[in-house]
Amino acid sequence: MEIVKLGKSDLSVSRLGFGCWQLGGHGWQENDQNSIIEAINFALESGVNFFDTADVYGLGMSETLLGETINKHPLGKQAIIASKFGVRVNGEQTFYDNSQAWLEEAINASLKRLKRETIDLYQIHRHDGKRPLNDIFYDLEKLREQGKIRWYGISNIDPSQPDMKNPPNGLVSFTMEYSLIKRIYDEQIKTAISHGLGFISWGSLAQGLLSGKYNRGSRFAKEDIRSREDSIFAEKNWDYYERILEVLKKIAKHHNKNMAQVALRFVLDSHPDSISLAGIKNTSQIKDNCGATGWNLSQEDIADLSTVARR
Repeated sequence: MEIVKLGKSDLSVSRLGFGCWQLGGHGWQENDQNSIIEAINFALESGVNFFDTADVYGLGMSETLLGETINKHPLGKQAIIASKFGVRVNGEQTFYDNSQAWLEEAINASLKRLKRETIDLYQIHRHDGKRPLNDIFYDLEKLREQGKIRWYGISNIDPSQPDMKNPPNGLVSFTMEYSLIKRIYDEQIKTAISHGLGFISWGSLAQGLLSGKYNRGSRFAKEDIRSREDSIFAEKNWDYYERILEVLKKIAKHHNKNMAQVALRFVLDSHPDSISLAGIKNTSQIKDNCGATGWNLSQEDIADLSTVARR
């Protein structure tokens, strides 16, 4: 497993991260909880030590399951847990809240669910557009002083804006959607890395699309986010996807890898010391992901993938 320092922090993290959205049991096809627990245990035993969750995933269920599972495992103390606050759900309404009052409530609830005294990386999940980021950073620094968090990061927030040029001491990372088919933030990512922030990508397999397991005719359960009309799996996109998947398949065969491993490697090779998150539901998936480390794509591979991925 490849290990890197997360930005300017003292956190040594695996370049493959275990995405925990699906642990909450909401927004995806039905998950088997025992399979997820087995996958978490296998990840720990395989050197994957970075687990990314959020308080809103399953309205706390993801943090609860992650905390219970990791704390039972002999290697659990080595796990680095990242969580997030700032996205709230009230009935059918989802909204963003970065207020000081909600931050204090959210961090205490997350610590309780995760069964930890300190969260390694605490992230602003989404910016509510109301409070200046520097005000939120000030509150997060206070949480560091109290020992409730070690470091903090931003998620789904442009990391190249002026506030990021001289990041506060505790700000060490930024998380953005990034994959072979989602590269619109390349320049912002390069800028933020140059300012000493560690890059964490989410959506690295484009909701499983880049694994090669789905095709134009694939259908999902009604409760699955991939069944929505505006989903990336919409019919109108498939001419584009099929060209990409054809090249992915060719390169995977050349390296004796599968398509998901090549897609993850593309993210890791695109930005130095980056960390790639992928949602995991079973041991087979985490085994596949581990095959994305310990090797590199050639410059020709990267050029071919970059060319075919241009719209």
